[in-house]
Amino acid sequence: MVANIVQDQRLLPSVQRAVRNLEPALQQLVRHDPSFFDDDTHPARRMLDEVTERSRAFTAENAPGFSRFMRVVNEAVVHLSGQDIQDAAPFASVLTALEAAWNAQAQKERAQREAKEHALRLVEQRAMLAAKIAADIRKLQDVDQVPADVLDFATGPWAEVVALAQVGAADPAAEDGDPGGYLALVPELFWSVQPAQVGTDTQRLSAVLPGLQATLRQGLASIGRSDAQIQSFLDRLQQQHDEVFAVALAAAAQPPEDEPPPAAAIDIDLPAEGPVLAEAVDPYPEFRVGIWVELASQRGKPVRTQLTWASPHKTLFLFTAQDNSTQSMTRRMRDKLMAEGSLKVLPAPPPPLAPEAGKGRKPSSAR
Repeated sequence: MVANIVQDQRLLPSVQRAVRNLEPALQQLVRHDPSFFDDDTHPARRMLDEVTERSRAFTAENAPGFSRFMRVVNEAVVHLSGQDIQDAAPFASVLTALEAAWNAQAQKERAQREAKEHALRLVEQRAMLAAKIAADIRKLQDVDQVPADVLDFATGPWAEVVALAQVGAADPAAEDGDPGGYLALVPELFWSVQPAQVGTDTQRLSAVLPGLQATLRQGLASIGRSDAQIQSFLDRLQQQHDEVFAVALAAAAQPPEDEPPPAAAIDIDLPAEGPVLAEAVDPYPEFRVGIWVELASQRGKPVRTQLTWASPHKTLFLFTAQDNSTQSMTRRMRDKLMAEGSLKVLPAPPPPLAPEAGKGRKPSSAR
């Protein structure tokens, strides 16, 4: 019986060795309990079925999760090898332990998959919110007077900072809807780089700059900018401020003029639950959750995986393969791969790697 099982080419070598190592324990069992051969629900029979059936979900010994699977199987085999077996009780105990370990692993993988889906949703929400914040900043009064590089910064990285603070806030309504005060920094930043706005107010400029730089440093760090990147931007900004300060001092030496108009107040309407943007028409309407796709691999063997989650606006997708490994893909990458023919929607699900273990069925290897 054992020889028949280990000859199954669907079993990986490590699984074949584990079954072979189980043979002495099975020989002890059948001397006292011959019902092993006739009872499909016998704990030893069920253990063999579970180990071999579950192992077929792995196509290679370096597949994700296989080493963990084999570790608990080998521990079970070693435990049984050291027992004086006179009935099915040791196998029943080991089977219970194996099922508990497998169930715990399945729950862990499900939690990891759900965490990844949640992270992808937050990424999409943050990107959409940053786009709206950037658009609202560009609508500010006299924004065309702001230096181009400062405007690009405010509508690029800094819009991401504001969006991240909004998305990650425990209470979006706290701090007047502006966690960290990042949004309020924008009008101060714009004012500080416009000589016409600063005028001769060097006192206010000197007072504003330290807090401005500290908030900029903190915000840029929150989106993963390195210390070197942050310092490079602050150095460039300091050069602009030095120039504005020099112009302000020169203006102060001239006869007094009318005060410049106050800086324009920012007016950005941030909805409490995030923006709702019109969804673009998807050129691939067949791309729905549940479909199976085939992805060309650089190693030559195509990968078949299932679309298990898509963001509400179909800008991000999550795929889960038969071995429970997952990968994400942006809409732009999907469109590119589809156009190239490297990604194809399968007309039907692929055959399962492992058939479902049927209770009450007598395996062909049992005789």
